[in-house]
Amino acid sequence: MMETPSPFNDLLAFGKLRIRVVNGPSAGSTALLPQNSCRIGSGLQDDLVLLAYDLFEGHAELSAGLMPFSPLRVKALTGSVAVSGGQEIDPGQYLDIATPANIMLGGCELLIERPAATGVYLRWAAAMAAVVLLAVGLWAMLPKSLPSAASVRVPDAVAQAEPALAQVNDAPEKVVAAKLNELGLATQIIVKPSADGSVALSGLFSTRTANAWREFLQWYDSQPDFPPLLNSVSRADESDDLPRIASVWAQEPAQLVMEDGRVVREGEQLDVYWKFEGLTASGVEISRNGTKVIIDF
Repeated sequence: MMETPSPFNDLLAFGKLRIRVVNGPSAGSTALLPQNSCRIGSGLQDDLVLLAYDLFEGHAELSAGLMPFSPLRVKALTGSVAVSGGQEIDPGQYLDIATPANIMLGGCELLIERPAATGVYLRWAAAMAAVVLLAVGLWAMLPKSLPSAASVRVPDAVAQAEPALAQVNDAPEKVVAAKLNELGLATQIIVKPSADGSVALSGLFSTRTANAWREFLQWYDSQPDFPPLLNSVSRADESDDLPRIASVWAQEPAQLVMEDGRVVREGEQLDVYWKFEGLTASGVEISRNGTKVIIDF
């Protein structure tokens, strides 16, 4: 949704990101999107839909904390993203940056800002301070003969349920699965149960996800209380690194339907690496850095 001028813009923009399109067909447009999570790309399901070359559906995701000085997390999903300073992140990677910041998605440059809502934050802080002072005053007025926490008996059923709940929440397998999903590895690597209490992983990582897999291993090594890792993950060969094509439309114009639902036409990018060149009698012809490959029907 494009932002409309208003004297109350700062208040209306509380909890949102202001995204300005710097160049491209939509240059000059401004949108307000939820700061907790918003997707930008060329697909109709994206929160902000743009038109530009090398811009894919679900290209990138932006998220930021509620506080005005918390960093902005830029996560590349289906395409690479260049951020201020010339740094580039590939699909499956993310980077925390300060705002305002300029990012490049394909051929589209965006300016990301956190609208000034200082008055709103000050009122929120003042209200919280008032609540704290009221609580302290009420506590001082309470009778000193109230039972202490040590003398309050917790029902047995509740006492037994709380440790069980903590064990579920703290299960390393669940934390590991969430981290794999965050890094874009969940579709390639799975967590398997292990009888000896260790965490077992199996699957493949490709050329495109090698950096994300390396980041996961470094993250796991930094967890002090995690059990040993049984790593059965191996590197995929070049054929496994090819784009995942679900179906082929052979009539003119030739089209491919990818596993993620995207429709790619002849001459368009399948992903950040591969380009759809056309159909031959042998199969689907794709290219990468000038090298052409035929995928059999």
